[in-house]
Formats: sequence, C-alpha cells, structure tokens
Amino acid sequence: MLRDTPFIAYDAVEPFDTSLSLDKRRAWWDKFQYTASSGGWWEQELCTRLYSRLSHNSGTKAWVQQLPESVRRSWKALRPVLQGILQVFRVSG
Repeated sequence: MLRDTPFIAYDAVEPFDTSLSLDKRRAWWDKFQYTASSGGWWEQELCTRLYSRLSHNSGTKAWVQQLPESVRRSWKALRPVLQGILQVFRVSG
C-alpha cells in the first residue's frame, strides 16, 4: 500500500541521550513526535523507531523491555508511559 507522505530517514532523530537536561530531553521528545507526524509513520513504525532510538542506552533499553508487550506494541498505550521517561532517566549506561 502506498502512502502520500514524505520519506523520513530512519535516523532523522538522534538516539535518546539520558545525560541531556530536562529541557533538551523534552525537545528530543517533541522532535521525535514531529518527525513521526511529518512522516506519517504507522503505529508499528512509531513503536519500532522509538525503541530503536531508546535502545542505544542500556538503561532506557531495559526500561522499555520491562514494559508489558501490550504496551510496547501499542502507540496509544506507550506514548503516555513514555512521557515520564523524560523526567525519570538520568542513568548512565
């Protein structure tokens, strides 16, 4: 099925960096959402690409992996949970 949306490169959003300030983490989240919206990503693409951007850090990767599969695979369920990641993760790894 073809979509009439612009191509958005897989790496258009840099990996999540837990050492960023809260303001910069919020800006990262806004950029991810804007990029996803601009690219017309489907629900599974949203979940997969977000996981990819978070999995560069062992702490955020482990955090996402501990979520129930039903949450990890549903953007409606995952998005509100991830709002907290911006304020919670200040780990190294």
